[in-house]
Amino acid sequence: IGPRTREAVQVAGLRVTLVPEQFSTEGIRQAFKGVSIRGKRILIPRSNLAVRDALSRFLRGRGAQVKEVVMYETASVKHTPRRVKAALRNLDAATFTSASTVRGFLESLAQAKLKVKNAINGTTMVAIGPATAQALREGGIRLVYLPKGAWTVDGLVEAVKEAVG
Repeated sequence: IGPRTREAVQVAGLRVTLVPEQFSTEGIRQAFKGVSIRGKRILIPRSNLAVRDALSRFLRGRGAQVKEVVMYETASVKHTPRRVKAALRNLDAATFTSASTVRGFLESLAQAKLKVKNAINGTTMVAIGPATAQALREGGIRLVYLPKGAWTVDGLVEAVKEAVG
C-alpha cells in the first residue's frame, strides 16, 4: 500500500491504479471513497491475522466482491526470559512495524514475567503508524513516537532519529 509495495507490484509486471496518500487501512478507505467499486471483484492478499478486517468490510459495504487470500502466516517466536531481558538492556529505542509485532513483544514480556513499565524503562518507543501506536497504548505504553511524514520504514527511521537525536 506504500511506495515500496507499488514498486514490487510494478516489477512483477502488474499495473498499479490506486495508491493512498496515507499508507494505512484508513488511507486505503479514503482512496476508495471517490472510486465506484460496486460489482467490482477485489483481491486482498494478506496475513492470517487480518482476515475480514475493517478494509474488507468497508469494500463489501460499498458493493465490491472481495476475495481474501491468506498469503503468509504471522506467528510469535518464543524466547527464554533470559534472552528477553538481555535484548532489553541498554536500549535507546525500540521500533514496531505492526500491531502483531507489538502483541509478540508484549507476549514475550509476559512470558518473561516482566512488567511493561519496568521492561521499557525509558526506552523510546516508535511505531510505524497509528494502528501500531494504538496497539502499544493498549499494551500499557503511553508515550509512543510516530513518523511525521509517511508511515513507511523510511518514515520510521526518521522518527527514531528525531526521537533519540
